[in-house]
Amino acid sequence: MKLSVDVLDTLAPLHVAGYLRTRGWREVERQGERAVVYEKEGDEQQSGAEALVPLDPNLGDYHLRLADVLATLEGVESRPREEIADDIRSVLMDSIRIRLAGPTLEGPSLSLERAEQIVTHARLLLLAAACATIDPRRVYPPRRPDRVAEFGERLLLAPPAKGSYVLTLRSPVPAVAQDLWDDSDYEPPFERRAIKMLGKALTAAHRVALSMTSASAEVEHGVSANLCEAIHGLVQASMARQMDVSIAAAPARPTFATHRVTFSAEGAAALGEVARSFRATSPREDFVLEGAVVKLENPSVSVGAPGEAVLAALVDGAMKRVTVELEASDYALVVDAHRQGRIVSMHGELAKVKRSWMLKNPRALRVRHQEPDELD
Repeated sequence: MKLSVDVLDTLAPLHVAGYLRTRGWREVERQGERAVVYEKEGDEQQSGAEALVPLDPNLGDYHLRLADVLATLEGVESRPREEIADDIRSVLMDSIRIRLAGPTLEGPSLSLERAEQIVTHARLLLLAAACATIDPRRVYPPRRPDRVAEFGERLLLAPPAKGSYVLTLRSPVPAVAQDLWDDSDYEPPFERRAIKMLGKALTAAHRVALSMTSASAEVEHGVSANLCEAIHGLVQASMARQMDVSIAAAPARPTFATHRVTFSAEGAAALGEVARSFRATSPREDFVLEGAVVKLENPSVSVGAPGEAVLAALVDGAMKRVTVELEASDYALVVDAHRQGRIVSMHGELAKVKRSWMLKNPRALRVRHQEPDELD
């Protein structure tokens, strides 16, 4: 079966050349800037096969030459050229393969809602590792660093694979000269460091799930509430009994061995509890607190002094009382809002102190000038 021009256009010459090198082909001739000839090395049956890789997509016979390369590879490798084309596209991509197995996943189809949740949690898994690459911590806020957001935008979803339910994500890795692959003085790009952190974090989370170590001790290795929630969410959304995650380096840039970690449903549930504990005991950065003032306490009798306010606000979907210590000017605004029955909002770090909630470092205080909704 011939591949369409649209498919051929997705195969960059750089990727084709990288694929050939990883499969035991060597460059034997360069035809200026037009093409490169590769020869297969190996056993007697394959040795001597040649592939001419066109370098300029503007050449009139570019697609024909590229199709000839795929036809040659199909004969040498004895597998469909569609599979070969997909491998060529991923030659500069790290791959993350998530296999979810269990009785509920053995059917021919999966509900769209569950599939959406699985993909969402898979993405969150990688974003948690990317955050840990910059700064390992127990909890990450919803707003992510720009580098992490850019990393997330470049992630790709590969075609479905056979199995109970197999999801493959790909992370593009910039091309680099071969002599830099193992250079200790060369810092890999952020994308590669994030994928390596994912492998380290999954291994650490597996130790936590088996109670081999404490969750707090593994934070420096990438374990966070976000990572644990993603693992738990993948298993819970799919109702899987087991989840296998394998990570493979881009074939054209293999600087680490294939990595694999397996989580049972019970282990994933344990990580869900770790996430809940981390969130309950860690300050939430840049939390937006919004609610009605239900209590005021001014330790000073003088006018214009700082004071303490208690707001009734939603935290994790439930109404909670949150205490805030305010400077004089902000406290005066809150007193006035309380007098008029207005809603106030502010940013800060939400923390649980024993059984009470507190908002630390309050800032950006605003008073809503409309009547508040009735509180339950």
